[in-house]
Amino acid sequence: MRLFTRTLQVHGAIYERTDGRLGHRLLGVPTILLRTTGRKTGRERTSALVYARDGEDFLIVASNGGADRPPAKNRYATYRTRTDRPIPAVVLTPHG
Repeated sequence: MRLFTRTLQVHGAIYERTDGRLGHRLLGVPTILLRTTGRKTGRERTSALVYARDGEDFLIVASNGGADRPPAKNRYATYRTRTDRPIPAVVLTPHG
């Protein structure tokens, strides 16, 4: 799992440093960079997430790669076989 996590970190760094010219499609799947601010620390975090489009909206899921615990920081059928917990879906609507 450590290699998987590190691979995602490198992917996100390449994606961000090239302003999306490289990294938009990870293994052929479109990804989006989501920036969040930690509630307690106030630190900014960036995560590269697989997404689908619904009009102007972006649909993402909190799958954490199918792990049994929710993530801390349209190929989800396999993920669902890895865990019994519900996998939340999130709709992101761009502003501006």
